Amino acid sequence: MRADPVPPSLTSEPDRFSDDAWDLLLATQDTARRWRHGAMDVEHLLQTLLLERRFAPSGMPSKTCWRTPSAAGPPGDPPCWTCPIC
Repeated sequence: MRADPVPPSLTSEPDRFSDDAWDLLLATQDTARRWRHGAMDVEHLLQTLLLERRFAPSGMPSKTCWRTPSAAGPPGDPPCWTCPIC
């Protein structure tokens, strides 16, 4: 019995995504690499959406940050620049 083939990575098929979605996937991949993780996962996507201003929805308050003193990012993680913690 043959195992089902592994589906190709989404990040190897840029034509399936809009430019904005593709940029988000690449930024998410960079987030995963900063954490030294071997694969992207939803937590990397969420962190990218929350921390990178270029992916913020229009109308989102500019003074928003999810970080607390105990919720620092990985080494080299960019600050959000919107709060006293960062």
